[in-house]
This record gives sequence, structure tokens and C-alpha cells, in this order.
Amino acid sequence: MTGIENNSDSLWVTSNYVTRYNAQGQEIENKNALGIFSSALYGFGQSLPKAVAANAQQREVFYENFDDRNFNRLCATTDVCDPDLFTLKEGSAGALVTGAAHSGNYAFELKGTMDLTTRVHNMQHKAGIYLSNNPLGEYFKKYIPELYSGGFSPMPYKRHIVSVWVKHSDLKSNDPGFLMTVYGVQLDFKRKATVEGWKLMEAEFTTNNQESLTLRLAKTLDGIILDDLRVFPFDAQMKSYTYDDKTMRLMAELDENNYATFYEYDDEGTLIRVKKETERGIMTIKESRSAYRKQ
Repeated sequence: MTGIENNSDSLWVTSNYVTRYNAQGQEIENKNALGIFSSALYGFGQSLPKAVAANAQQREVFYENFDDRNFNRLCATTDVCDPDLFTLKEGSAGALVTGAAHSGNYAFELKGTMDLTTRVHNMQHKAGIYLSNNPLGEYFKKYIPELYSGGFSPMPYKRHIVSVWVKHSDLKSNDPGFLMTVYGVQLDFKRKATVEGWKLMEAEFTTNNQESLTLRLAKTLDGIILDDLRVFPFDAQMKSYTYDDKTMRLMAELDENNYATFYEYDDEGTLIRVKKETERGIMTIKESRSAYRKQ
């Protein structure tokens, strides 16, 4: 057999095909026969999935839990470990903190005002030949606009949800401790839950036809700490994951509502406890211990 012959029957359709891979060869986006996208975000050198989404393109979702920041600083391959350009940057306006995380080991303290800027467009990835040869026979990537995107780039005229866990001194109020503006309009955050010193805040915004989108964060209370920040389309569903940056063990899985299931291990790496975060607090749902009998 010299090749593969496609069936010419128009009644046959492709049930699912991959539209994007990352630099490590991991599938990060696919599309089914109904034109519905599923996507994934990878962290830790693009080796571990940190978020998955249904009914959303990969560039339409954003998630940050800050747990792979130190891991990526040790990465020598810039194509693999460059962070999303649309992200909370460390510096005078914010810093990474330990010992005060909602999930995982790290969170982000907002100290001032910062802008998260990205592009808004409706381009989609299509099948094609993305490599070419130079006169020496070496391969290089063709320049195709929006093929190698820098991360979060939403579609125009689309409704989005912003979900984030917040920690500060005033837990009983609906004040998130910061102002967030999109297109110069302040977002109205609602408190969804208060659990173990953390508040889950949620707001909505809609993109327009401007090519640039800037999300501005400004601190209003001292000691404001953010964790598990999500931005995704209103009609999408999203789950996210947190890992230990030293052992690579799964520490937490956050569901569609951004509530966490926590996993605890003993010194040997055996899972001993599973806890679930709810509106009524964190509850232990499974616990086990094991040991070897001495001869």
C-alpha cells in the first residue's frame, strides 16, 4: 500500500481532530464534529496540565496559581518556559508569597497597580504546513500571524467570567480588596463564598471589537493576597490543578466553581487524606493509613 486514501463519501465526518500542540508535543486544543473546542493549559515547563476547559479555545482561557514560577526560573529552554504575557508580574506592584496559599505552596500579594494587556481577535488555527527550509536545508518556523500566540487572547463580543480567591483582613464584607477595570469600567465583584480565611470573588465582563484588551488591577486594602485566578468564557466549563513544585505531586483539583479538593501525602509519597472545600468549610472525605508489619 503506497498511501492512505480518504473516503469520498460526504456522509462521513471527522469526529475529533487536534488543532494545537505545545512545544513539548502535548495536545492543548481539539475540535469535535460540532465545531466545539476543548483545550488545556500546561505548566511546569509545559509538562503538566494546570487547567482544562470545555467549549473554549486554548487562547480563550487563563489560569494562574503561581506554583510553577520558581520551577520555570530554572528552565533553560525559553520556548518551553516563557510565562504567559498576560499575567501578574512580580516587581514593585506585586510579589510571590509562601505559607499563605489557597491551594499549593504559593500565592500573589498585590502591592500596587498593574496592567494585564493582550490582543482581541477572532482568528483560528487551521491545518497547514508551518515549517520551511532555508538554503542550508535547515528547518524554521514560518511567520503566520497568531500561530504561535503568547497566551490569553479572547474573542471579540464575548462574555467572560473572572474568578479569584482573595485573602485580606476584612473577610465579612463583599469588598475584594482591589479594583479591576476593563475598558476603563470597574467590574462588580460578588462574594460567592468565604472558606477558612479566603473569599471567592466573581465578576463578568464582555469584550468589544477593540484589538487591545487591558485588565487593570489596583490594590485598595493592605495585605491583599490573590490565588487561583481564572478568566474564561461565560458558556465554558473549566477545571484546574495545583502541583507541588518539588515533588510534582497533585496537591489540589479545583472544580467548575473554583472549589478545591485537597490531597495530602505522607513522607513516603502515599496519599493519606482527601479534603473537599465547600461553602460550609473544608471537610475530610477520605483518610487512610498503611504500614508494613515487622517480622
